[in-house]
Amino acid sequence: MTLSKDSFMAKEKDLYAQAIRACGCQIETLVAYKDEKQVLEGFTAVNYFRLRRPYWLFKVLFHLKIAQVMLSSEWDVIIFGYYAAHLIPISFWNRRFRGLKTKHVLDLRTVPVDLDNSWESLFNVIRFRLALKMGNLFCDGMTFVTSFLRDTLRPQLPRVSSKMHVVTTAADFSRFDPSKARIIRKELGINGKFVLIYHGVLSPNRGLQNVLSAIPRAIKDIPNLLFLIVGVGAAEAELKGLVKELGIEEHVLFTGRIPFEEIPNYIKSADLGIIPLPDIDWWNLNSPIKLKEYIAMELPAMVTDIQSHRQVAEKTGGVLFFKDDGPETIARVLIDYYRERKLTYPQKARANLVSLISYRAEMSRLVTFLHSLRTSNDRDF
Repeated sequence: MTLSKDSFMAKEKDLYAQAIRACGCQIETLVAYKDEKQVLEGFTAVNYFRLRRPYWLFKVLFHLKIAQVMLSSEWDVIIFGYYAAHLIPISFWNRRFRGLKTKHVLDLRTVPVDLDNSWESLFNVIRFRLALKMGNLFCDGMTFVTSFLRDTLRPQLPRVSSKMHVVTTAADFSRFDPSKARIIRKELGINGKFVLIYHGVLSPNRGLQNVLSAIPRAIKDIPNLLFLIVGVGAAEAELKGLVKELGIEEHVLFTGRIPFEEIPNYIKSADLGIIPLPDIDWWNLNSPIKLKEYIAMELPAMVTDIQSHRQVAEKTGGVLFFKDDGPETIARVLIDYYRERKLTYPQKARANLVSLISYRAEMSRLVTFLHSLRTSNDRDF
């Protein structure tokens, strides 16, 4: 993987690694970086590779480094992301040549998202399709971020269809803990506001434009409404332009980039979370980590009624749905919640939630699956 400073991906993978080690396993990784190394404490060992200019050349060298490490090691299991799936055949034939028992697993954390007509988007789609072929031909098992992604892709993966496992996203209950977070309303200048929060990447296809368009309708009934947008991304300029166009500057606050460790304080300071992802394939096939973070923080969340959201809510509670992501619908549900906010949207007890959506729970189930591959009949693969 390639990580940059303050990369959420680094923190997420480190949390997965910590949970795997807590299950009694060792885990190593290879990391490319540009400016400074990310400290990854969860892994048993981290192999770093610095990317320099020209980046395209050093990315090629990084993948050669991955191949070199694979060929010289004797791991029990190697897990590939789809960005490195082209290396699976090399490791497969190395296993055959050396008589190793190493198992190969392709892990699909996402499908290509936020696609446009660029060559980069086309390349991501081609790379994803190649990964599926490599997984079906050479892997001993596959893991998926949701059961929907697994079930959607299963017909394309007949050889490994019986060796599949779901490893969904998880919440860090040690960090996303309402008893540890602090309210920072005064610091943000939002005392007395009814605060609706979104935290995460600001990209064009996440439904945030419709939330902003709902605000002029909602403030007629919620005059103290404040939409707190925590994060940065490619759509930030577009969203700020829309705020100005709608004349709702007093009702929207952009925080910019916030350290991951501070996010719980912002959630603690809100009255309601929102995840307005539209009902399109790539969001239905993904697992919304921010919803689990709202739940861990015991913050009610209003979300679009799509299968990826409902699968979480059916297990945890604490969620209200809006049927579509249109501005009128968002405004109506928001107003209804505001008027009836004394009503509760019950969720399961925190101790039960830990066993459902925590990193430790997810990794314990993954380790069990990997052990099953180690004891499976090699003649099947």
